[in-house]
Amino acid sequence: MKNILIIVFSLLIVSTELFGQVGEVSKGARGNKENTRKSSEGSDRGYSGGGGSCVFFFLEIFDVINIIGRGQKDQLAQRFEQPYRVSLKAGLNGGYYNGENTFIFLPSIRGNWGLFSTHFRSNWIQDLTGQFQTLDWQVIQMNIVNTPGFTLRAGTGFSHVKDIDDTYHESTVGFVAHFDERRINPGIEFRWSNDYSTDEVPRFEINTQVDYEIMQSGKFRINVMGGYLYQSYIGDEIGEHIPFHFLQTGINLYFQ
Repeated sequence: MKNILIIVFSLLIVSTELFGQVGEVSKGARGNKENTRKSSEGSDRGYSGGGGSCVFFFLEIFDVINIIGRGQKDQLAQRFEQPYRVSLKAGLNGGYYNGENTFIFLPSIRGNWGLFSTHFRSNWIQDLTGQFQTLDWQVIQMNIVNTPGFTLRAGTGFSHVKDIDDTYHESTVGFVAHFDERRINPGIEFRWSNDYSTDEVPRFEINTQVDYEIMQSGKFRINVMGGYLYQSYIGDEIGEHIPFHFLQTGINLYFQ
């Protein structure tokens, strides 16, 4: 699949200029890790609190858990009439940034279970200066709105940078609209990672795409996808960020 994507995206090349900035992304990631090592470990922070406030806190947590439990029960009760509520999605997607002759490959898999999702992907970019890869796992995402016509999702997890063996906390917020019984699905997702040691944002991302169903057989569906992906990575200099603008395409496979 990767070779097919490379051939397709190569047809879009209109410039032969040998620019590239993936190497700068790798330098920025290494520089940020070095700053983390140099930063102080921080002083111990004391904690004090009254017993009464702790009681109220646990009561509130209990109420939240109770509400989530009822919502999850309602979601699962509808899974046979609306099978997307318990489903799997695999994405075989990639993109091309003509300005820097850069390719991106984004294979991913998502599991949905009522109010909850988990999403794993490999984010691999390459140009003439090198390659840079992260493994991104949104360990838990909450489907805040999960209806036949609209999905609002927020989640938390981590992003692991393979080149430097470093890991950051990462968050997401996404919106997807569904039309024609979920055959047409435009959406946008915001993703950002945090390095709390250096107070930096190693990556910020805006991912817009539309997928369209081209085949269905029983519980299995195949959709084609197209969209625009913006990514900004921390640079080697303080305050520097390296932007990428990808046109992306691919297929999404659904089993529900």
